[in-house]
Amino acid sequence: MVRCSVPEVVAEIGSAHGRSTCYIAAGLQRNGKGQLYSIDPHTSTGWNDGDRDLDTFEAVRKRLRALRLDPWVTHLRMESRAACATWSFGKVDLLLVDGSHTQADVQADWTGFLPHLSPGALVLFHDTMWEYRRDSPYWREDQGVPRVVQAIQDAGYPAVTIMSGWGLTIVQNCRGGFPLLGGRDRSLTSPLHEPRES
Repeated sequence: MVRCSVPEVVAEIGSAHGRSTCYIAAGLQRNGKGQLYSIDPHTSTGWNDGDRDLDTFEAVRKRLRALRLDPWVTHLRMESRAACATWSFGKVDLLLVDGSHTQADVQADWTGFLPHLSPGALVLFHDTMWEYRRDSPYWREDQGVPRVVQAIQDAGYPAVTIMSGWGLTIVQNCRGGFPLLGGRDRSLTSPLHEPRES
């Protein structure tokens, strides 16, 4: 997604051990442009993946240093609601939502960041196939991601779900979808970038 969309600003809500952080930063490095703002308080929460005693901030920093990717990442060591309320890093071209999975928090991430998204932005929601994984020992009743993303789809925002693992849903931030045909009646700023040479 990073290589294809060539974003200037990427926001990641929830980095944990930094695997997605490193992949995003590597994509930015390959693109030769862009900055990732990685939002995570790196404290114990009800949604940590079995690492409540681990300092995940140091784990992320160690990974980034080892891969020489730290210049591409700005850490915002806070909760996503606080990051959203004080956002001053420009319009977000790509947003990954993978922090607290309660319905209230996922909804707050969506509504809070919606005004900060660029016209061609994409929003990625992780763990959207949760309801289809009830046989897993990790399944939880209070998983709110599928509910929020279903409501977003019902409100007219186009979405595509990759149905492997726990699911990843890609949402356009434009009700009804980005207009594919130009014209005088289209006011949407072009989300396109100059294509890279092959």
